[in-house]
Amino acid sequence: MGGGDDCATRNPALKAMEGRSIADIAKEQGKDGVDTFLDLVLADNLQCELTMASWNTREDRMRELLNNKSILMALGDGGALMGISELETAVRLGLGLLVVVYNDDAYGAEVHHFGPHGQPLDHVLFPETDIAAIGRGFGCAGITVRTADDLAPVADWLAGPRDRPLVVDAKVTRGQPSWWLEEAFRGH
Repeated sequence: MGGGDDCATRNPALKAMEGRSIADIAKEQGKDGVDTFLDLVLADNLQCELTMASWNTREDRMRELLNNKSILMALGDGGALMGISELETAVRLGLGLLVVVYNDDAYGAEVHHFGPHGQPLDHVLFPETDIAAIGRGFGCAGITVRTADDLAPVADWLAGPRDRPLVVDAKVTRGQPSWWLEEAFRGH
């Protein structure tokens, strides 16, 4: 994970990490970027949010980038469901992607944009979705994570051949979708 990323946490003890890149935090701690990311997510009880600027858009480099063992893809469940068919390509190409899906059963931005104005949210909230099972249906490895104890299979996958993607369906903050966006949408 490189420059342009930004971290937001719920744990007051981690506030010093906010606004910093995973790469900077990893360098400071003398750790790998993926290890740093996973440690931060666990320390924040699976509630931290990371954003990253898109700068890897050259088609001729995509295979190289997607096969890089330090690449971690993280996205929300709404976005994952919109682009879920891309898992077929990743499986067909044998890409060892680690795909973490923050699953709060909602299109979070829309909840915070429309909800405060009294708009109905029935189109932006959806029933619980087993994204790990969908990933397995495409040929990925897939696990569901509700607690830190559920992450043990990730270590096994990281140590293995990484010949297919691993989809981590991280069940987070269902009662308050995309909590970090709430402040951003105040006044809109």
